[in-house]
Formats: sequence, structure tokens, C-alpha cells
Amino acid sequence: MRLWLSMACVLAGCAALGACGDTHTQTSSLLSVRRVTLPAQPPVVVRAVAPGPCRVPEDVAGANAHLVPGTPCAIVLSRYRGLPARPGTQLVARVQVRRSSPLRELTSELDALRPMPSGSYACPEDNGSEIKAILEYPHQQSLQLEIALGGCRPVERGPVHRWAVQPPGGELLAQLERLLARR
Repeated sequence: MRLWLSMACVLAGCAALGACGDTHTQTSSLLSVRRVTLPAQPPVVVRAVAPGPCRVPEDVAGANAHLVPGTPCAIVLSRYRGLPARPGTQLVARVQVRRSSPLRELTSELDALRPMPSGSYACPEDNGSEIKAILEYPHQQSLQLEIALGGCRPVERGPVHRWAVQPPGGELLAQLERLLARR
């Protein structure tokens, strides 16, 4: 009887979680990626993040005012090759930054980038190479930044758009490349 009740509880929990959002599975030869879309929540990282001086922003307005809201526990940088490969498909290097000093420095430099101007503009020399930065927060929460290495060098996180064409953008991109070269 007890086994039957526990199985019924597990099935009910699975059904309730299944109603929360869409689930898509994408498989390649080396990696299986599972994307879970939940309404009005940031993406979730499957592995645990160690507690520490990191914190998630307390309000949505504060989160949308900065490129890097709050204080991440870690930043995972992944560099992808550009043409002729499709953008975001050929991983070149990956590194995880966990020490507090480089985290604070990267956070302040990313937040110092200037907003993208409105209107139309041409972005020459864009070959599709990019760095994706996963900002890891407590309670298994994460946010993703996309940093283009060519063209107008946009740096984007959801509703927040900056660019790294003007200072301090060049120095920031050089620092990210140095971190990835040490992997």
C-alpha cells in the first residue's frame, strides 16, 4: 500500500511539472541538450552552484538595468568559431571563472559597456565568431550573454543590449580572449 501511494505521488508530481512548460530535446553526435521552457523564469542550470558572496538581483527592474545583474557565483565562457561554420556550433575553448577578483572585474567591465544606439547601422567584418557567457547564480539559476567578436560587437542578454565597439569594449574582449587562451 505504501509503495503504491509513493508511486502515485511521484506520478502526480511529474504530471504537475509537465504542465509548467515545453520540453525539447536536441541530440548531436557528442552532446545531448535538453531545453526546458518555463514561463517568467530565468533558464535553470542543472548542476549546483556553491554558495558564497554571489546573489541574484532582488527586482526585475534592477536585473534589466545591468548587463550582469547581481553578483554571479561563476562565469562560464565558451568561444565559438565563425564562418564557414554555422554560428554557435564549433566550440573552440571553454573556461570557468570562479575566483571573486576576476568575477568582480569582468562584471564591472561588462556593465560599463555603452548601450547600442537606436537606428540602422552597417556592421562590416562580422564572421559569426562569438563568446557565450553563462552567469551562474545561487539556487541553480543562470543567465546567458552573447558576445559577438566581429562586426559591431553586440553584447546581449535578453532585453539588455550593449556593444563593445567603443572603449572599454576592446580591452574587455582582449581580456576574455586571454582567459579562454589559458584553458
